[in-house]
Amino acid sequence: MEYNIILSRDHILIDSADGILLVDTGSPMSFHENGMIRLGDEEFQVPNSLMGVDASYIVDKVGERVSGLLGMDIISRMGVKIDIPVGKLSFHPSTEG
Repeated sequence: MEYNIILSRDHILIDSADGILLVDTGSPMSFHENGMIRLGDEEFQVPNSLMGVDASYIVDKVGERVSGLLGMDIISRMGVKIDIPVGKLSFHPSTEG
């Protein structure tokens, strides 16, 4: 799975089928305004907000209209390659070790 990166105010965003997502490796959990994030063929049920933070809060911080946040609960299930110069973020099947 490969996604185009959008850089905004030093944040990494991806343009997914469910809208623009903030990629946040510092967040333990993901959320989405619709309660679901799809990456490739996988769907993840997520809350609509996390500790009072929702998509509208992120808009003010990153300067882009976002639909949700992609946190480590989902990211850690896959191998991730972030290639800023090329402008691509790709997910691969998780590897052991």
